[in-house]
Amino acid sequence: CDDFLFAVDVNNPDIVVATEVYTDYPAHEDHFKTEQWGHFSGIMERYPPRSIDVKTYDASETKHALDD
Repeated sequence: CDDFLFAVDVNNPDIVVATEVYTDYPAHEDHFKTEQWGHFSGIMERYPPRSIDVKTYDASETKHALDD
């Protein structure tokens, strides 16, 4: 995982948004095999969310016009 961020909706603290960034899809699949995922998954099993809505996107970075 190249980047992993959590954000809580300021208007509804029951909404938590998690953003993960991977180099490519195989890297995304590989993260499910890591010790960290096992730890996170175990916690989620003990404290499951009331509901979950997952969205995935395939995106790429573009160079900003002002970057050299």
